[in-house]
Amino acid sequence: MLADARANPAPARAIIVPHAGYIYSGRTAAQVFARVAIPGLVVILAPNHTGISEAEGGVSLWEAGAFRTPLGDVPVDAEMAAALLQVSRGVLGVDHDAHRAEHAVEVELPFLQILRADVRIVPLVIAWDAWDTARALGEMLARLVTAAGEPVLLLASSDLNHYEPSGVSEKKDARALDAVQALDGEELLARCNASESRCAAAGRRPWCWLPRKRWAGPARRW
Repeated sequence: MLADARANPAPARAIIVPHAGYIYSGRTAAQVFARVAIPGLVVILAPNHTGISEAEGGVSLWEAGAFRTPLGDVPVDAEMAAALLQVSRGVLGVDHDAHRAEHAVEVELPFLQILRADVRIVPLVIAWDAWDTARALGEMLARLVTAAGEPVLLLASSDLNHYEPSGVSEKKDARALDAVQALDGEELLARCNASESRCAAAGRRPWCWLPRKRWAGPARRW
């Protein structure tokens, strides 16, 4: 899939990539990954599909060790994870159980491994979609990334609407993507939670930390 997605990779601060099975969204994911120069450190924000969450603030961190795929181990950056915990103010906590049956982190890892063999990750699984907490998480991440001393990529693992006819999905997706391009996380949540344009549950949680424009820079669709 990556071989078919020919592109000139460039640095990015944040990307949104789907996490369905490879036969469904793998080619779309490859189109995104192929356009990004993957740095050594990637913070992955994924939705909680299982409902299992022991983290008090609803953001579950795997803080050390590695994630294993058929391509090998992907190490967790323990230093960055510890720094995030230190400033988290209760928003996130170490919670392995939330990760054990969650696919939204692991499905992105082979793409990262192929493009950057020495990549390190900080994996977060998010169980809420409340704006105040999302804004707090986004501000923490922006500060840590700015102070990291190396390039860091924020990866939101997130599907859009995928259980309705394509015509309906395209209209709902367009409303959500307009808010993403405006880097307006609060408006994104409002649009996705509105009854007439409700997004798939997996679509909004990892996006709503969207940083302020002055940090993130312009947004693009691929």
